[in-house]
Amino acid sequence: SNTEYGPGQIEINIRHCPPLEAADRVLLYKDGVRQIAERHGYFASFMAKISADGAGSSGHVHCSVRPAADPSTNAFWDAERGGESGLLAQTIAGQIAAMPEHTLLFCPTVNSYKHKVPGSWAPTSVAWGRDNRTASLRVIAREAASSRIEHRLPGADANPYLAIAGVIAGALHGIEHELEPPPPAVGNVYDQGAPLLPASIEEGIAALESGTISRAAFGDEFVDHFLATRRWERDHHRAAVTDWERRRYFSRI
Repeated sequence: SNTEYGPGQIEINIRHCPPLEAADRVLLYKDGVRQIAERHGYFASFMAKISADGAGSSGHVHCSVRPAADPSTNAFWDAERGGESGLLAQTIAGQIAAMPEHTLLFCPTVNSYKHKVPGSWAPTSVAWGRDNRTASLRVIAREAASSRIEHRLPGADANPYLAIAGVIAGALHGIEHELEPPPPAVGNVYDQGAPLLPASIEEGIAALESGTISRAAFGDEFVDHFLATRRWERDHHRAAVTDWERRRYFSRI
């Protein structure tokens, strides 16, 4: 753990482990932090954006692939190719293809999208790059042991089970269809005109509704149910009268 950019903001790194166990660890950690903070008179929040003036909070997912026959090796590393393996390239390509429709899995609340703005270190477009923190996929492939992809789209408010499932579904899509990724982004991705990701829960709903990768991965029953819950979230937000509206309009109109 270490302090981060915003006041009271802490970065926590959960040790790598199999996917389901990783999601369990995140959920248990969040619940434990809330309870410990409460005992000391504090409140811990995992919102993606708690203040317009402060930094947002992400929930990055790092992933690598280990062959079942030899879990000690990293399938993202190929010494004969000089580093990045073909499987890594296919995984990148699949996650990029799935990212627009999976945005709702990674950014499930109205608040999620207030974190994703240009210059915030949170991705706003579909791109990958080598050790590039302005890209939605940051590829770290310097050595066999630690080669991995950092998926930077999920917010701190993401459900860890759904976020990790989205990462895996994208990877499997790329591997099964032997996809090739676009060229890596170099430099500041915010200024390069890359295809934009959904910028609101409304756009996230539309992307998932029109997508096909999610339905193939999770089935119609899950996708339709999840969409219903996000429409509920959207509709209740529309009906709410916020403090901002009262401050701006109450005495002026």
